[in-house]
Amino acid sequence: MEKKWIYALTLLLVLGVGFVAYRSGNESGNGSSSAGGGEVSEVASIDVSEGKDFLVPVSFAEVAKHSSKESCWTVIDGFVYDLSSWIAQHPGGERAILSLCGQDGTERFNKQHGEFNQALNVLKGLRFGILE
Repeated sequence: MEKKWIYALTLLLVLGVGFVAYRSGNESGNGSSSAGGGEVSEVASIDVSEGKDFLVPVSFAEVAKHSSKESCWTVIDGFVYDLSSWIAQHPGGERAILSLCGQDGTERFNKQHGEFNQALNVLKGLRFGILE
């Protein structure tokens, strides 16, 4: 019986320490470990299909590196979007999206879609960063 209590207390202690570590990591910012200079090299490994509740700071130089069909990032109104998964689905064709890859697409997007809610909702689902 005494062993069960020891196991239970140990488990409780481990869970408590883990929770405190988790909370302190989330309260210190967005979880980015970028140290000075604003370099965001680890952004490329982020699964942008999850974690929509925070935005990663991204430099325009980093956005410019993602200018292909396989990795298509764009900036619209100061936010960074990964359009890679949307290219083949875009009702206006792939070329419209490919022309935005690695660039600031604000003017072209707003000219084409303006306040069109469906386009804005799709775009919101692809947002993962904020331009530094």
